[in-house]
Amino acid sequence: MIIKGITYTEKKDAGTALLECKKECKIQEKPIGEYRGFQMSMGISVFDQKYILVLKNKVEYRIELDKDTFGNIQRIDNALERIDKFKENTKQRLEELKLQLEKAKEEIKKPFAQEEELKTKSERLAILNIELNIDKDKKDKNADEDNDLAISDSPSLSR
Repeated sequence: MIIKGITYTEKKDAGTALLECKKECKIQEKPIGEYRGFQMSMGISVFDQKYILVLKNKVEYRIELDKDTFGNIQRIDNALERIDKFKENTKQRLEELKLQLEKAKEEIKKPFAQEEELKTKSERLAILNIELNIDKDKKDKNADEDNDLAISDSPSLSR
């Protein structure tokens, strides 16, 4: 592990150097070194105020750091070991999605089985909506007439 230009071969020394970097850490990520082909940077999580080590290569991996010298190195190693499993799971998921896409393309080519029924029911719905609107207009007109009658029947307050 290389931290601030110094190569560390012992976990204890590397872990201690990581803890020293935490003391200088700000919210904005700052490059601190390299480990197993990954660029390392460190920052503080805005949401929970925890120290985060970021390993960057083609993809970025975030690891929460603690106060334990050996534990931080172990967390980093565990994260890197999970990459192969994550990569394999992602490839498998990609293949599944490709199969789903091909099936969807085939389904699109098929005619809609209930197209005629949908057309008939849509036409019927449009007719019912028109009829409902006519009835509504009649009720609104009757309500307006009732209001006009109620106003004209009320006694006037003239002197």
